[in-house]
Amino acid sequence: ASGALPALWDRPGARDIFGDEFVVPDTAAAARLILETDADDDARAARQRTARERVAGFDERTVTASWQQVLLSGR
Repeated sequence: ASGALPALWDRPGARDIFGDEFVVPDTAAAARLILETDADDDARAARQRTARERVAGFDERTVTASWQQVLLSGR
């Protein structure tokens, strides 16, 4: 939502939501990812776009609508 660049620890589920390019093994790799992206405006914009697209399915409005459809479909 904020447009911040994700840098996520490698843990179960992280790659499923954000993909490989935002998952890092340690603090040094996170710092490199952020600094390299920050130095390139085009790369930053592209990664922000990618991150927004990947998490769109987890937006509260999307999730709420999905739950309502499932819960109310029997009526």
